[in-house]
Amino acid sequence: MKLNTKVLIITIVLGITIFLSFLFINGFAFTKSVEAYEVTKKDVLNTIITNGKIVPKKTIDIKSPISGHIKNVFVKEGDLVTKEDTIITFDKREITRKVEEARVSKELFEISLEKLLEYSYKSALEELKIVELNKKEQENEIERLSVLFENGAISSKEYEKFLNQYEQIKAKYNLAKMKVENLQSNGIQAKELRAKIKQANTILESTKLLKAKYDIKVPFKGNISKLYSKEGLFVTVGESLVTLEDLRELYVDIQLDEREISSLKIGQKALISSQAYPQQKINGVVDYISPSVDENRGTVDVKIKLENPPNNLKTGLTVSAEIITDSIKSALVIPKDFIEREDNSLYVWTVDNMDYAIKKKINAKFETIDAVIVDKGVTEGDIVLRPNNLEEGQKVKALIKE
Repeated sequence: MKLNTKVLIITIVLGITIFLSFLFINGFAFTKSVEAYEVTKKDVLNTIITNGKIVPKKTIDIKSPISGHIKNVFVKEGDLVTKEDTIITFDKREITRKVEEARVSKELFEISLEKLLEYSYKSALEELKIVELNKKEQENEIERLSVLFENGAISSKEYEKFLNQYEQIKAKYNLAKMKVENLQSNGIQAKELRAKIKQANTILESTKLLKAKYDIKVPFKGNISKLYSKEGLFVTVGESLVTLEDLRELYVDIQLDEREISSLKIGQKALISSQAYPQQKINGVVDYISPSVDENRGTVDVKIKLENPPNNLKTGLTVSAEIITDSIKSALVIPKDFIEREDNSLYVWTVDNMDYAIKKKINAKFETIDAVIVDKGVTEGDIVLRPNNLEEGQKVKALIKE
């Protein structure tokens, strides 16, 4: 009885072993489910993929227009500023005093002119009227006395005495008349005062303009990349206060291999991405191609102008640029995450008719940011596997990616 039991147990174990061996040999026990992709033909864009850095349209140093002590600094390095933002102010006590002095000087001349025209002129005009009346009375008296003198009614001495009196009144009249003319709105004194007012106003306005320079404003939207100023520091005319990057337009600055330059043209579209913001795709256009090649590096400087760059984009950021140079109809396309790279060669894992994994070498026409365009090694409809720890001859189950 015990012998029969042992035989039965041995028989069962042997049977299980044989069965498992059969499964192993046929691959059923170790079939691996793998994400797969069916090779299809698509219309794709021929591109040049390269790296570059975000650069501003231009960078300027804002220099001090005056000499003086800095009172306030409202920014720090890395701050974003908009046009007309005040970033630095100087101590204004002395310039404010000069503006006030110029204003008072102008007002005093204006008051003097007002008094001249309103009071002095009226007084002189009244005086002229009185003297003119006396003059006319004397002229009438001369006519009467001249008749008496001709008839011998008065002596020549008396007549000459009266003539002398008339000359004195006439001189007084001419003096009063001249005074009125000088005090008129277009008279000499008024002209002199107006000239002084004009000069005082020129001084006042120039002093105001100088005072405006005590507030340092930015000329355009930008980024404070360097700050050389601090509160209390004395600076002289021409010293750099900050370095400002012009963020109104941003570019990608790249150095492209001279072998690729033949397919590049001004106006070609580009797609910009970065590791810092992988979900962010930015459109651009080739804006500049250097006419010369860097002899040391064998590269050509190229600038791509960004269209509507987001506010979070920083200058100096390294980005990828995919420049669209051409389009291809019905190309064989494989996503890059289904490609395996080895010794500068490209491979894919495919499946034979027995569901075994096979590694194949492929030739690529070119690459985009996320795909490889293949011209040899696979055909339309082939199934390629995501290369996650696969082995040649391994039994697999392809889960085709939609």
